[in-house]
This record gives sequence, C-alpha cells and structure tokens, in this order.
Amino acid sequence: MKKLPATTIDQTILTTETTAKEQRSSAVEEIYVDIKGSVKYPGVYSVTQSQRIKDLLTKAGGLTEDADASQLNFAAKLVDQQLIYVPKIGEIRSHPPQSQTSTATESKININTADISELQELSGIGAKKAQDIINYREENGHFKSVEELQEISGIGEKTVEKLKNLVTITID
Repeated sequence: MKKLPATTIDQTILTTETTAKEQRSSAVEEIYVDIKGSVKYPGVYSVTQSQRIKDLLTKAGGLTEDADASQLNFAAKLVDQQLIYVPKIGEIRSHPPQSQTSTATESKININTADISELQELSGIGAKKAQDIINYREENGHFKSVEELQEISGIGEKTVEKLKNLVTITID
C-alpha cells in the first residue's frame, strides 16, 4: 500500500471539512419577504431566516427621503411570507390591507417557534406565561390553533381574542 505524504492527507481533511461547512450553510432556510412603501426598490426579496428588517432594507436600496424610520423596528427578525410596509412621514395606517400579514411596526409572532423574550412582547404575556407556553409546546407538540392557548392555566378566552391578530402558527 502506497503512503500519501502528510501534506496530501492534510489537504484531504481540509477539503472534507470545507465541504461539510458548505453543506451546512446551504441548509440555512431561505424565506421570501415583501417590502412596500417608502423604500427605493420595493418588491419580494429572498433572505435567510436569521436576517432582520435592517438587512432587508439594505437589499431594497434603503429608505426614501420621505420614509418615517421612527415607525420601524430595524432589529425585528423576518418571517417567511411577511409583508413589511414602510410608511411616509406623517402617514398613519389605521387598517392594513387584508392580504397584509404584518407591518413594519407589527410583526406576528409564531407561537410554535418563539422564544421566551419574543412571547413576552405579546400583550398580557409575562415571563411566567411565556414559559408556560413553551412548556406546553414542548409537552404537547406544535399549536394547531390560537385557541389551543386556552389549555394553558391563566390564559383565557379574552387573552386569546387579544392575541389572535398578533400571533401566527406555522409548523416547520
């Protein structure tokens, strides 16, 4: 059996490690987000799950001069099929269009994937209820409806009604 020189073995190991890293990075889930309003290039953009509104704005060419940046949460994570609307200065959107799943100021929180801090952003959900939601999800699997939240002690019909327009349920 012919022995390979040490440099060839090292190169083979390095190539194998690089290929494994490339495969892991290509496994990052690609999502699509629609951005409209006061951006230079509105449209549907392909981004990764870990990206945030600030990253999407960069892809869309940035804000226009009349954009109201104070209504944006640049740090908000992006969600597949999300609609981000960037209002003009002085613009008040009282009722979003029916097809709109969220706005720049109002991203829906997926109760099947949200962590404790994301859940606490919801009206009426503190640290204990957020942990109860996570515990319920871990014990019973993904939520199939928002109404299922009523199975958790301390969450009643009124709370569920308040949360209906703030949460989403998707199963990966």
